[in-house]
Amino acid sequence: MPEGIFDIVTTIKNKCLDKELSIQKEYYLSPAEYKGLLSVEPDEIYNCNQLSKKLGLSISRSSRVLEKLIKNGYLKGIKYKEDRRVLKVKLTEKGLITRKKIKIRLDECEKNIISRFPKTELYLLENTLNKLSNIIN
Repeated sequence: MPEGIFDIVTTIKNKCLDKELSIQKEYYLSPAEYKGLLSVEPDEIYNCNQLSKKLGLSISRSSRVLEKLIKNGYLKGIKYKEDRRVLKVKLTEKGLITRKKIKIRLDECEKNIISRFPKTELYLLENTLNKLSNIIN
Protein backbone atom coordinates (compact mmCIF):
# COMPACT_ATOMS: atom_id res chain seq x y z
CA MET A 1 0.00 0.00 0.00
CA PRO A 2 1.54 3.35 -1.02
CA GLU A 3 2.30 5.87 1.69
CA GLY A 4 0.23 9.00 1.92
CA ILE A 5 1.64 12.50 2.31
CA PHE A 6 0.94 12.48 6.04
CA ASP A 7 2.87 9.21 6.44
CA ILE A 8 5.83 10.60 4.51
CA VAL A 9 5.85 13.81 6.56
CA THR A 10 5.64 11.77 9.77
CA THR A 11 8.58 9.61 8.66
CA ILE A 12 10.67 12.70 7.87
CA LYS A 13 9.70 14.31 11.19
CA ASN A 14 10.68 11.18 13.10
CA LYS A 15 14.07 10.99 11.36
CA CYS A 16 14.73 14.64 12.26
CA LEU A 17 13.64 14.01 15.86
CA ASP A 18 15.97 10.99 16.05
CA LYS A 19 18.87 13.18 14.90
CA GLU A 20 18.00 15.84 17.48
CA LEU A 21 17.63 13.17 20.17
CA SER A 22 21.13 11.87 19.47
CA ILE A 23 22.48 15.42 19.83
CA GLN A 24 20.52 15.91 23.07
CA LYS A 25 21.94 12.66 24.49
CA GLU A 26 25.46 13.65 23.50
CA TYR A 27 25.17 16.84 25.59
CA TYR A 28 22.92 15.32 28.30
CA LEU A 29 20.11 17.77 27.55
CA SER A 30 16.39 17.20 27.94
CA PRO A 31 14.24 18.22 24.96
CA ALA A 32 13.25 21.44 26.78
CA GLU A 33 16.86 22.24 27.72
CA TYR A 34 17.95 21.60 24.12
CA LYS A 35 15.27 23.94 22.81
CA GLY A 36 16.13 26.49 25.50
CA LEU A 37 19.82 26.47 24.66
CA LEU A 38 19.08 26.95 20.95
CA SER A 39 16.54 29.71 21.72
CA VAL A 40 19.07 31.94 23.47
CA GLU A 41 20.91 34.02 20.90
CA PRO A 42 24.57 34.92 21.53
CA ASP A 43 25.07 38.36 23.12
CA GLU A 44 21.35 38.63 24.04
CA ILE A 45 19.86 38.83 27.53
CA TYR A 46 16.41 37.38 28.16
CA ASN A 47 13.97 37.40 31.04
CA CYS A 48 11.85 34.39 32.01
CA ASN A 49 8.76 35.73 30.23
CA GLN A 50 10.59 36.13 26.93
CA LEU A 51 12.06 32.65 27.06
CA SER A 52 8.86 30.97 28.18
CA LYS A 53 7.17 32.41 25.08
CA LYS A 54 10.01 31.25 22.83
CA LEU A 55 9.88 27.78 24.36
CA GLY A 56 6.11 27.54 24.39
CA LEU A 57 6.18 26.64 28.09
CA SER A 58 4.57 28.04 31.21
CA ILE A 59 6.69 30.47 33.19
CA SER A 60 7.08 27.96 36.03
CA ARG A 61 8.21 25.18 33.67
CA SER A 62 10.57 27.48 31.75
CA SER A 63 12.02 28.69 35.07
CA ARG A 64 12.93 25.10 35.95
CA VAL A 65 14.50 24.60 32.52
CA LEU A 66 16.51 27.80 32.90
CA GLU A 67 17.63 26.80 36.41
CA LYS A 68 18.94 23.50 35.05
CA LEU A 69 20.78 25.25 32.19
CA ILE A 70 22.29 27.67 34.75
CA LYS A 71 23.23 24.79 37.08
CA ASN A 72 24.95 22.97 34.21
CA GLY A 73 26.89 26.07 33.19
CA TYR A 74 25.18 26.85 29.87
CA LEU A 75 23.50 30.04 31.05
CA LYS A 76 24.39 32.74 33.52
CA GLY A 77 21.61 34.14 35.70
CA ILE A 78 21.64 37.89 36.28
CA LYS A 79 19.71 39.33 39.23
CA TYR A 80 18.97 43.04 39.36
CA LYS A 81 19.49 45.16 42.47
CA GLU A 82 16.24 47.05 41.83
CA ASP A 83 14.16 43.88 41.92
CA ARG A 84 15.84 40.69 43.13
CA ARG A 85 12.87 38.62 41.91
CA VAL A 86 13.70 39.41 38.29
CA LEU A 87 16.06 36.90 36.69
CA LYS A 88 17.58 37.47 33.30
CA VAL A 89 19.85 35.01 31.54
CA LYS A 90 22.54 34.96 28.90
CA LEU A 91 24.80 32.31 27.41
CA THR A 92 28.05 31.48 29.18
CA GLU A 93 31.21 30.57 27.28
CA LYS A 94 30.26 26.89 27.70
CA GLY A 95 26.76 27.67 26.41
CA LEU A 96 28.14 29.55 23.41
CA ILE A 97 30.51 26.70 22.51
CA THR A 98 27.87 23.99 22.96
CA ARG A 99 25.25 25.96 21.02
CA LYS A 100 27.74 26.48 18.20
CA LYS A 101 28.60 22.74 18.11
CA ILE A 102 24.91 21.85 17.98
CA LYS A 103 24.30 24.37 15.18
CA ILE A 104 27.21 22.87 13.24
CA ARG A 105 25.68 19.39 13.58
CA LEU A 106 22.30 20.69 12.38
CA ASP A 107 23.99 22.49 9.46
CA GLU A 108 25.74 19.23 8.52
CA CYS A 109 22.34 17.52 8.34
CA GLU A 110 21.06 20.31 6.10
CA LYS A 111 24.13 20.10 3.85
CA ASN A 112 23.73 16.33 3.60
CA ILE A 113 20.16 16.78 2.36
CA ILE A 114 21.02 19.64 -0.01
CA SER A 115 23.97 17.78 -1.52
CA ARG A 116 21.67 15.01 -2.77
CA PHE A 117 19.44 17.25 -4.88
CA PRO A 118 20.11 19.23 -8.06
CA LYS A 119 19.48 22.96 -7.58
CA THR A 120 16.33 22.91 -9.69
CA GLU A 121 14.82 20.17 -7.53
CA LEU A 122 15.88 21.93 -4.33
CA TYR A 123 13.96 25.05 -5.32
CA LEU A 124 10.88 22.98 -6.10
CA LEU A 125 11.24 20.94 -2.90
CA GLU A 126 11.56 24.05 -0.73
CA ASN A 127 8.52 25.67 -2.33
CA THR A 128 6.49 22.48 -1.98
CA LEU A 129 7.47 22.06 1.69
CA ASN A 130 6.59 25.70 2.39
CA LYS A 131 3.18 25.21 0.75
CA LEU A 132 2.61 22.06 2.77
CA SER A 133 3.60 23.85 5.98
CA ASN A 134 1.14 26.66 5.22
CA ILE A 135 -1.64 24.18 4.46
CA ILE A 136 -1.09 22.33 7.73
CA ASN A 137 -1.21 25.57 9.74
